[in-house]
Amino acid sequence: ELTLAENLALAYSRGKQRTLRPAIPSSLFYTLRDQLASLSLGLENRLDTPMNQLSGGQRQVMTLFMTLLSPHSLLL
Repeated sequence: ELTLAENLALAYSRGKQRTLRPAIPSSLFYTLRDQLASLSLGLENRLDTPMNQLSGGQRQVMTLFMTLLSPHSLLL
């Protein structure tokens, strides 16, 4: 039931210290929107859309995108 932006914020904060602040500060929202725009898939316009309303291919792209938001030394 989470929106695309909420899922991205959760993936972005994975492994970081959690605090009592807004989950999606405006600076993070615009950063994520700009990064999505670089994919040229139109997903930057659907940040308020629940994930369950995306197509299967869009969900796969978002899963990969969320995986790459946090730094990894190895990705299998």
